[in-house]
Amino acid sequence: MSTPDRPAASEQLLKKGMALLTAEFATEQALASLRQAVTGGLITEIAQWAALATEAVMEAARLVDVPGESAASCTTIRDSVISCLDAMTTAVEADDADGVVTRGELVGDAVANFAVFLKELGT
Repeated sequence: MSTPDRPAASEQLLKKGMALLTAEFATEQALASLRQAVTGGLITEIAQWAALATEAVMEAARLVDVPGESAASCTTIRDSVISCLDAMTTAVEADDADGVVTRGELVGDAVANFAVFLKELGT
């Protein structure tokens, strides 16, 4: 619903901005919990938080306007996040506790890097 002071386009921009802030916050919180799980060697929690952190940063990526010159880099970084998550999932399925911990840490690093990249696009 728009008012004379706030046209529909401004409202849409505000909603998108709020959604992006929410996705960024969710990413930060999931990363903090993932790091705690990694430190504690909590395999089930590592898998859950890694998946949630990945989902949150992918939502942020969906909301960010990526300029054409950054599209290839964005795709490469996004693919590295997915690759790290896939490797961790393989370790979970193989019941490889050490692999889950080390790959969970890699997922966290990849998600954090992607989040920073996306945030810099917005500035």
